[in-house]
Amino acid sequence: MRCHSMKQSLNAEHYISKDFFELERNKIFKNNWILLGLTQEFPKSSFLERSVAGISLVLGKLKNHNFRCYTNICRHRGGPLLWKNETQRGSGLSCHYHGWSYSADNGILFKAPNFGPIDCTQFALEPWTTKILKNALIFVNHNPTESQAKMLDIFDHALIDQHIPSLIHAQKRHLLKCNWKIYVENYLEGLHIPYLHPKLKSEIDMNTYHVKVHERYISHHVGAGDDAMSAGFWAYFWPNLALNFYKDGLSVERIVPIDEGTTAIEYSYLFNETTSNDKQDQQMSLSTEVTEEDIAIVEAIQKNIMSGSYTPGPLSQRHEQGIGAFQNWVCRALAS
Repeated sequence: MRCHSMKQSLNAEHYISKDFFELERNKIFKNNWILLGLTQEFPKSSFLERSVAGISLVLGKLKNHNFRCYTNICRHRGGPLLWKNETQRGSGLSCHYHGWSYSADNGILFKAPNFGPIDCTQFALEPWTTKILKNALIFVNHNPTESQAKMLDIFDHALIDQHIPSLIHAQKRHLLKCNWKIYVENYLEGLHIPYLHPKLKSEIDMNTYHVKVHERYISHHVGAGDDAMSAGFWAYFWPNLALNFYKDGLSVERIVPIDEGTTAIEYSYLFNETTSNDKQDQQMSLSTEVTEEDIAIVEAIQKNIMSGSYTPGPLSQRHEQGIGAFQNWVCRALAS
């Protein structure tokens, strides 16, 4: 697959093809550090179900505060360990289908009811490596490599001066009828803000707006008024994390591809302990307003691309360089 030139948008099949989505699942979401959750979501000895690109995972916190992640598939006949938004607590994970049970610590099978002698070590759960950044962000990787370890170091350095509050004040999930890349591309440019986000525009100085492309992350910088809620900094981290910093906290966006035409955006809002309830409500209200404006446009774009009448247009070298970089990352991953 030939990589993108950064001079025009991707072809339509990148956004509507099941074959492309399957490639992305295997080449991107199984081979990069994926944000799966926040440490604040997990009490001790608890596991929750999470998914990305159609892959169901179980993620949990052990009694010793370490985290573990496994594919949510029993090694017997493919039943789920967690389902229907449940939480499992304790030192084991049990399948709902036939009762096979596994150690939460190492994924080794220790109970197989109604089976004779069985080598339990041959039927361990499929593990995913977990890493924590800033004592808050939980990343997982199915096939970590030495070169990918550098990615988390880059992310950590990018956030060295940023504070992540310790308490989650609210969470919200949006379901979008669009390909995940359309949402990310919309996030990566501010050119549309004057046309689509009047309230956000009133808070910032668009004359100072600029985007910086880094190695595997893209940051936005803009001057914000004294009374603005935004801190004038937000950033996208390849492939499924966005962080939006406010003067009193931040929102964490987990971008969750579901299929080639459906994406979930899961927000976690974290505020400083001194932030008033009114300020929290105002910030979450603005965030929801901007998100709903974005949803309307990205869903309209998805429909247009699916119509069969779309041909790629040029990218602005001044304002859309972040999109060009992102599309190159996608193409290089799929070609690897």
